[in-house]
Amino acid sequence: MTRALLTAGLLLGAVAANGAETSRAAEAIAESLRPRVNALSRPVYTWHYAMRGAMGLPPDTPVPAGYDARSYVDARIAGYWDLSRLLSRGDAGDNTLRVATDPVAGRGIGGEWNSWGLIQIGLEKGFRFVDLRQDRDVAAGPFSAEIRRLLDSESCGVRFAEALFISPPSQTCRAIAAHAARLLDVDGLLYAVKPTSPCLDRAAGAFIIVSSRTLAATAEVFVAESRTPARLPIHHLFARAERAGSEFPLPWSDLQPSDTGAPLDTWMAEHIFGCGAYPEDTGDPATAEAYFNAASGLAQTGEFGRAIDFYRRALTLDPDFVPALDELAWIRATHADPVFRNPAEAERIAEHLLDVVMHKLGRPNSKDHIGRAYKIRASQTVAAAFAANGNYTHAVECAQSSVETAQRLNEIEPTPQTAQLLAQAAEQLKLYQEGRVLTTPAGAFRSSIPLGK
Repeated sequence: MTRALLTAGLLLGAVAANGAETSRAAEAIAESLRPRVNALSRPVYTWHYAMRGAMGLPPDTPVPAGYDARSYVDARIAGYWDLSRLLSRGDAGDNTLRVATDPVAGRGIGGEWNSWGLIQIGLEKGFRFVDLRQDRDVAAGPFSAEIRRLLDSESCGVRFAEALFISPPSQTCRAIAAHAARLLDVDGLLYAVKPTSPCLDRAAGAFIIVSSRTLAATAEVFVAESRTPARLPIHHLFARAERAGSEFPLPWSDLQPSDTGAPLDTWMAEHIFGCGAYPEDTGDPATAEAYFNAASGLAQTGEFGRAIDFYRRALTLDPDFVPALDELAWIRATHADPVFRNPAEAERIAEHLLDVVMHKLGRPNSKDHIGRAYKIRASQTVAAAFAANGNYTHAVECAQSSVETAQRLNEIEPTPQTAQLLAQAAEQLKLYQEGRVLTTPAGAFRSSIPLGK
């Protein structure tokens, strides 16, 4: 029997035993938590401590070559769906797969290093989770009085979703939470843990993994005798935590208590959940606007490669998202670095940008200053893209349109800002009339006009 069929049977049995009200409670909880479901936009690592004996590893020896902990991992995932067992936030023996978002937080379950192993588990892009941290009052949510009475009668008078899902006080609560997790179709449940995250300004987190569909194919194990280069980031994270007051000793005595500074920060941003500029790290939903905001932040700091990736993600979610179309086309048309400059892509995006702007804004009225400003900007972006491809005839036409709109805007509302907009439009028109391309300095960022979509 597959895990999915086994899971469905367990859930149906639990729901049938506890009645229709239990099922309706799970459905209401799931519906209230849907806005808190998110997904990873890149792979990350997580860490789980386990007794060597439980993993089939002998003590005081390196991990045998070719050993893979996935069988242990899969068994712990299946343990979540064994509804006969309760869960406990601090109990490593509740037979579920609890993974911390950094190895120092994961170390908090205790145990001697020489008898435990550290499993590094990769969560792949697309891993879906519900963020239960600092949740709203579930009992006061959009539930009927009858459902609230049911929760209370089953000792489910918990005030937060995190408590209901992570440490339910009764078997019925356990069944309700598991049913809700299945309805949400998530791979993990995110909850808060201590100590603080290595990112310092972010809250640490841990997942209960409830599905293996988006886990990495292999799970690497580290023990006290490990000597592979892959252990270095883990060691550096422990060293950094030790300087910040962590009580946990360094895992490997043969390495010096130092970290790698900026390279470690970069590694953390890419590989540790919560430490990057990704929407899921900041708690924002995976929306086009969230990806656009992350992209703009990266572009402003000169990280154009990552910014381009995030602009594209925004456009995957909303192909007509004007700010992302504008900034991505501008970078691809005008950036001085050929690594980031792509005239063909710039022209394709810019033409779509102009179509969307004309469709959404139409002909701005005399008071629609923002609409006129965005038409100016869109025309400038399209002109820059045409020029980058050597099409100066069309570049001049678009630039001339930008100048004319800027002139009207400056006549309606003469301000230093509109005067500057007109001067920039005229300067760019002159450039294309002379058969030259517009190139922005490497690292320069075109500031956003706060115009929404």
